[in-house]
Amino acid sequence: MFIDTANLDQVKEMLSFNQFEGVTTNPKLLLKEGHPRFEQLGKIRDLKPGVLFVQLVGDTEEELLADYHELRKRFPDNDDTRMAFKIPLFEPGYRAVSAIRAEKPDECLLGTAVYSVRQGFMACVVDCDYIAPYVNRMEQLDIDPYSVIAETHSFYKSTDTHIKIMGASFKTASQVMAAIKAGAENVTISYDIFQQLMTNAAANDAIRVFNEEGHQLDKTAGI
Repeated sequence: MFIDTANLDQVKEMLSFNQFEGVTTNPKLLLKEGHPRFEQLGKIRDLKPGVLFVQLVGDTEEELLADYHELRKRFPDNDDTRMAFKIPLFEPGYRAVSAIRAEKPDECLLGTAVYSVRQGFMACVVDCDYIAPYVNRMEQLDIDPYSVIAETHSFYKSTDTHIKIMGASFKTASQVMAAIKAGAENVTISYDIFQQLMTNAAANDAIRVFNEEGHQLDKTAGI
């Protein structure tokens, strides 16, 4: 799993769970924190998240590549954090992925803003490492995200591609579980979704009763 946030406190808390592989960010999350983009990315990087995904910004291939080169200049990889890049899968994005792959073959690239199997196919053509289907946003548009994930997963298995599906844009924990069941090998989740996954009202009630009974046993034993 990845952490989808740019909030430093949330990153610190969630990284205390060893299951998280790194952090994903986007312009909206960074803007929410109220600090300059590069400054906030530097602070997240200082927390040693392992992998830090940052989304390239630009309306054209040239703008996307300029942003990539600026980020690479400011944030070279080190032993604690690998910088990885999210690139929207529209025509300039496909071209940018191809250009970056030709320039640096081992760069970690995630095709984001995925709403269709066709985008998943094109991600294979340009050689992404991950794609990020937007689960909740698809549901809001009356697109079945789990069908998109399942069909894309089936296509990837048939072609033996290395691309992994990273589910994104969740509003409920149930959506996360459904995406994984449909074929997403990975997910990136917000702090709120993380809290939902850790919380179960019925389990909490049962645990409370167990603890109350345990304390009664302690009193009976004179502890």
